[in-house]
Amino acid sequence: MELDEIDVSQIKFNLCSRDDIPKILRGLQHLYMNEGLCQKVFVLLEIGFLMLSVL
Repeated sequence: MELDEIDVSQIKFNLCSRDDIPKILRGLQHLYMNEGLCQKVFVLLEIGFLMLSVL
């Protein structure tokens, strides 16, 4: 990490916002910080893309 960078886990989002983007970013942040969960999600995405390519 560079001197002027912020770690992803340290970013705070306004979850009271009516916009959906902060909630989506918070979910992605959670995946980034949880390696086991992130791997499971990528396996599911890979299976989904493989199934789409067969159709």
